[in-house]
Amino acid sequence: MPDNLKSPIIFFGFGRSGTTIISNIVFRHPKLAWVSNYQDKLPQYRSINVLRNIQDNSLWRIKKPNNAHLVSFFFKFLFLPSESYSFWNWVTKREFGRSFFWEMTETENRNAIREVCSNIVKYQKRERFSFKITGPSRLEYLHSIFPDAKFVWIKRSPLPNIRSLLNIDFFQDRKHELWWKGDVYSSKELKEIKNWNGQAELIAAIQYYKVHEVFQLERQKLNIEKNIYVLQYEDFIKNSDREMKNLLEFLNLDYHDNVKSYLRDREIYNANRKQEFYLSSELDDLVLKIATEGIG
Repeated sequence: MPDNLKSPIIFFGFGRSGTTIISNIVFRHPKLAWVSNYQDKLPQYRSINVLRNIQDNSLWRIKKPNNAHLVSFFFKFLFLPSESYSFWNWVTKREFGRSFFWEMTETENRNAIREVCSNIVKYQKRERFSFKITGPSRLEYLHSIFPDAKFVWIKRSPLPNIRSLLNIDFFQDRKHELWWKGDVYSSKELKEIKNWNGQAELIAAIQYYKVHEVFQLERQKLNIEKNIYVLQYEDFIKNSDREMKNLLEFLNLDYHDNVKSYLRDREIYNANRKQEFYLSSELDDLVLKIATEGIG
């Protein structure tokens, strides 16, 4: 086993659950290599990862400004962490981004996938591999490739999580049908979903339920509790410093100055604020019931 693939770190959670902000803070640790936006555009070229060393080295560290108004043409070309589904589709030779990968393991391409990931670490001149995905955990599949991985599951309360997902730009053209698909929906559920006629709030709610349900089923099946860390987004918002220390301890990483400064420079605020309702006065109770109990 290549040394740089020992104990890789994998972040996951439902879309808009807080995975990006939390993983990006951890990714500032100098030991970690990660899958990037450049790797997503050029999945077959592992040497593209040397670009990180131009931007981030012992002499300087170029970061994207917090204020969106300050992001110039130059900053659009920064080497940044990315979910990189084009890369994962390419390296797994499967439709990775939209699949639950329910009861699937990797055998045929396992060594090839590990070699690619090992080279990402090598070209970035780091020590450990890490990445972030959203939607289904794909826990059993990823565990078959990275058996000693540290898995970090980010969980956010259903209603604010679903509201955030429905409001984000990238989800507008996919919110009226099931985006994450697989043999995890019963015939009864599929029939009920069809009767909803593309009602986005209900479709988002059942996907929230299924993503969390399948994660728990995979978690029970694999019995790898010592390698799974569950972080509640709301706890992180309340005390980000404490929660980050606990997370890094689980990951066997020190609380490095890079992580501290990145956390300090980020505006951590409660995005769960409720006024009269989250979605609508008519929908909140129904959406919450589906998101937590499924279609009974």
